[in-house]
Amino acid sequence: MDAVGYSTLPLGEQVIVFRRLQDMVSECEAVADAASNGEVVRTPTGDGMALTFFNDCSRPLRCAIELAEKIDAERAFAIRMGIHSGNVVRQLDVNGSVNVSGDGINIAQRVMDFADGGHILMSLQHATEIQQAGDPAAEDCHDIGIASAKDGQRVHLFNYYRPAVGAAEVPVNVRKDDQWTRPRALRLGTSGRDVFTGMLQILGWLLTAPSKWRTHVTQIDPRLAPTSALST
Repeated sequence: MDAVGYSTLPLGEQVIVFRRLQDMVSECEAVADAASNGEVVRTPTGDGMALTFFNDCSRPLRCAIELAEKIDAERAFAIRMGIHSGNVVRQLDVNGSVNVSGDGINIAQRVMDFADGGHILMSLQHATEIQQAGDPAAEDCHDIGIASAKDGQRVHLFNYYRPAVGAAEVPVNVRKDDQWTRPRALRLGTSGRDVFTGMLQILGWLLTAPSKWRTHVTQIDPRLAPTSALST
């Protein structure tokens, strides 16, 4: 996620916005629940932060919804958010802090880059995850087609919105893409339950199977692995 227009603000205002965003994230129940079990990593980025959740595919969207509601209530600034499901590796950075890397983060960034202020976008992979998990929020995920990222990679996007949360408009960066492939059989606004019928592929942003991420962790620094992983 990042704060829209953040880099154009005076330095003092940037500090205020980022601190408020940090506070809002910490106040989210989805983040607090994950943090209590060591299942979220918060990583600062240039204009915002990345949140990497493990084990529960519904947490990223729940967090995004909570943040959207908090920001709408204050109307002090706007953010855009992108969610993907894919593999990540947890490791220590040069300062000894926990960090993450991998396609899960990289593609989440590409998804977010399509968004305008207020959007909650997600990849097909993540939308499929939450639908197959039986998350009721899947009904408010709308297929907006396939667009080309800056590096040329094609990304199938879904837009989450409902009254008072998210943005219903197709993002500008999607509409101006000459190679934008609109949904063929489905109109914009079709509910997620219909959209996902027959889709089988699954990955995971901010979500990795426990056995896989524990293996990565123990290969890098066993101190980061949960007790259960160290005992196996």
